[in-house]
Amino acid sequence: MRGDLQVTKALMYASDVPQYFAKKKFDNVRALLLHLNDHIARGLEVVCPFRECNAAFSNKSSLKSHVFRKHQNFNADSLSEQYVVSSPPVVTPEVTCSVGPSISPVDSSDDEDHSSTEPVHVQPDVLEQQYVRSLALFFLQLQIKYLLPASTVQKICEEVSVLHDLTHEHAVYNVQKTLESHTELEPALICDIMNDVKQQQSLHQLASTFLQNDYARRKYFVEEFGCVSPITVYLGMSNENQCCYMQYMPIVETLRGMLRDNNIKWQVDNPLSSEPGVLRDVCDGTLCQDNAFFRQTSLKLILFQDAFEVVNPLGSAKTKHNLVAVYFVLANIYPQYRSGVSQIQLIQLCKEKDLKLFGAGKVFSNLMSDLHALETTGVIIIIIIIILLFI
Repeated sequence: MRGDLQVTKALMYASDVPQYFAKKKFDNVRALLLHLNDHIARGLEVVCPFRECNAAFSNKSSLKSHVFRKHQNFNADSLSEQYVVSSPPVVTPEVTCSVGPSISPVDSSDDEDHSSTEPVHVQPDVLEQQYVRSLALFFLQLQIKYLLPASTVQKICEEVSVLHDLTHEHAVYNVQKTLESHTELEPALICDIMNDVKQQQSLHQLASTFLQNDYARRKYFVEEFGCVSPITVYLGMSNENQCCYMQYMPIVETLRGMLRDNNIKWQVDNPLSSEPGVLRDVCDGTLCQDNAFFRQTSLKLILFQDAFEVVNPLGSAKTKHNLVAVYFVLANIYPQYRSGVSQIQLIQLCKEKDLKLFGAGKVFSNLMSDLHALETTGVIIIIIIIILLFI
């Protein structure tokens, strides 16, 4: 099918919310797939748009992997009928919903015809970036989400490299056998082709230059993902004449990293509307509704602290290793997403006995200084909701 594609998308927000439909025109299938990724980033579940495939996805990596494995040679004719019409329909006003983004027009200034039956191939440099980024995210999840130590992640990294080398050798062997089966090719030409293939740097070799050890991985995490490193803060000398320290995560840098996420930024710019007499969120209370500062577009922080024991000793050693942690949650994030543990951001860690020895003024001085700077200097204008839970 040639010409422009008219794509109809159904945005599903929740089982108890009606479907909201909108019309948006794309000039190629890849643009549609990228737009579906945006839906997933906003917490929506999307259905595979290709014919005779009803797989549903809520993870961008899963959708990309599914398309690569099942629909690698996709084109306009591969799409389900409800996604494509042969002639442009009558333009109707867009329908928007307060719980999702409005649909904006797509720039169709490219005059090239993208709807041919030729398969669309990703550029090599894009594949390289995607591979390195995906592998880095895998290693980062092992450390952050699954709490594996750096030594274990390093061992996994080395074993993955070995498996990749074996797979690469097997692929090169199969390519050589396939070329040799074509009798019209000269042996010398086959030899030259295989030498060129073997000299090409593989994707994993490229990734190894960025992720070969813990130092390189941490550097990549900071540069590409905006990971914030903790700062060691000196508190003073203990009664036993020992140096006491605490760990502080700069809240300004954490906020900047969060706002790099387009999904979070969109929720900050498009807060949920409140209904009179209905309490669904902290922003529906009279404290926010009757205060001009809380009603304006701003960042709202919910701060809380908790004490916990990192080990489980008995007898006199009990409570020896108690730690006090301070966290914050961005109240601008919609409640259905904010309730997840992944949205809780750590601010600082210190020993409970150090908090009692040096006092809250000393321990929380860095945090209060940053909050005051954010409120007064305008680096990031925020309105702060502070809820302290002492447990």
